[in-house]
Amino acid sequence: MADHHSNDTHVRLSALRATARSFRSNRNDVSACDGASPRWASCRRARRGESAGSQSLADPIFLPGWRKTVRAVPPQKIGSSRRFDARVRIFLALVQPLAAGFPYQEILSSTELCALEQMTSVQARTRALAGRVLLRASLTHAVNGQIRPCEWRIRTTEDGRPVLARGMPSLHFSISHAELVTAVAVSERLPVGVDIEPVHEIPVNNLVEAFCCSCEQDSLHAASSNEKSREFTRLWTLKEAYTKLIGAGHSADFASIGFCLEPPHLLHATARLPEDGTYFETLWVTAGHTLHHLSIAIGFPPSTTPKTTLQVLTLSTKGKCTTHAPSISIE
Repeated sequence: MADHHSNDTHVRLSALRATARSFRSNRNDVSACDGASPRWASCRRARRGESAGSQSLADPIFLPGWRKTVRAVPPQKIGSSRRFDARVRIFLALVQPLAAGFPYQEILSSTELCALEQMTSVQARTRALAGRVLLRASLTHAVNGQIRPCEWRIRTTEDGRPVLARGMPSLHFSISHAELVTAVAVSERLPVGVDIEPVHEIPVNNLVEAFCCSCEQDSLHAASSNEKSREFTRLWTLKEAYTKLIGAGHSADFASIGFCLEPPHLLHATARLPEDGTYFETLWVTAGHTLHHLSIAIGFPPSTTPKTTLQVLTLSTKGKCTTHAPSISIE
């Protein structure tokens, strides 16, 4: 993907984003790997059925939660619009139970397993593993179990995004993973972008100046320290979700993208969808004692008026999930 910024700007953003890693989930998902790895020999034996996992994902159980009907913002013109029903689902799961409690060797491809091994950070590897497992389970749920999790063929684009291989059903999806929670958004008809981040009560002044536009900075500087951390995290997740939606990735200059938080909507952006009718939803997600913020961006094509249902589902591990919009608690 072409980078529209100078090398100096790219270096500056890279350095600042490294210092902002507490706010940024590991978006670099597992990528292609050429050779086989001896370390994964036992994984390949497991895929051939020589060992059994502790829990099966052949028929993943998701617990339905909060839902609402959403529409394009601003509303598309009704006169010449096409009307259809659409669904967008946000699937949530805890990282550790998902990575440790399911036989991932039985459902991930050898390419995915090899790429996971190459990750030097244990935490990053665990998050990426949970994200890929949840993705496959979510895709299977989206097609009503017609394709098993192990049967999905997923490839990685040149800019590092996972997409479904040719011949697979046409589904839009987006992945995000924080240290404790992973999230996947899936839609049959509408493009989506999702991001989830933990809220850390730390000074964010340098981050605000680097990644927020002037109107956002004015709003944040007027807030208390704790409020500033939360509001900055909300803005960050909105920008991440939107850049994922439009395919801008890490080349996007976050300071050139402006959001209003109440209600969440795009003020301006140098790169945006034509006739942008993007809808944004934000949610607080609690895992244990850690508060997270999740944002989703839904792209409504021009000249359409879909009746769209947005719903949150949680992968069952303990068998319970409590949902109180706009806050969600998963156990």
